[in-house]
Amino acid sequence: MPLIVRGKQGYVMVVLLIAVVILGVFLMMARPLWQTELQRDLEEEYLFRARSIAQGIERYVKKHNNLFPQSLKVLAEEKMVRRLYTDPLTEHGRWYVVMQQRGPAASGYLLVEEEMAPRYIANAVIVGVCSTSEQKSFREYRGRTIYNEWAVVIGEKEDQPLPQLDYPARK
Repeated sequence: MPLIVRGKQGYVMVVLLIAVVILGVFLMMARPLWQTELQRDLEEEYLFRARSIAQGIERYVKKHNNLFPQSLKVLAEEKMVRRLYTDPLTEHGRWYVVMQQRGPAASGYLLVEEEMAPRYIANAVIVGVCSTSEQKSFREYRGRTIYNEWAVVIGEKEDQPLPQLDYPARK
């Protein structure tokens, strides 16, 4: 098929080519907006999932006379959560388990990998979850702008900043 077409068909081909190029430029301009919207949706999904797990922990504590769960898997086994959600902000989907030390001098939260939680169970209780993603967020959550600082815990008050977060595995 020859590229040069005589008559009216040639003009139609040129107009179509220009339209395709313009459409491509507009799509390239819209891509960053779509990525931003996708990331904001993931942030909302993260908060939904993390809050569901924190509410499951609260239900577990009420049902078991103020005893805290030994792991997140127990929440799913005892039907305290509909299912054990994964972290939507990471590819692997693993959470940091947010633990609160026991005792009057306890301040802040420990963030440990889920498989490391049994090491801390004797001195701390599981109170929530946090993302393992070190990516910067679009919005601010309780004074924090990095996802692995967005700890969602039982009894949280969103209008107050988060207490100090300690990552013992990083030391």
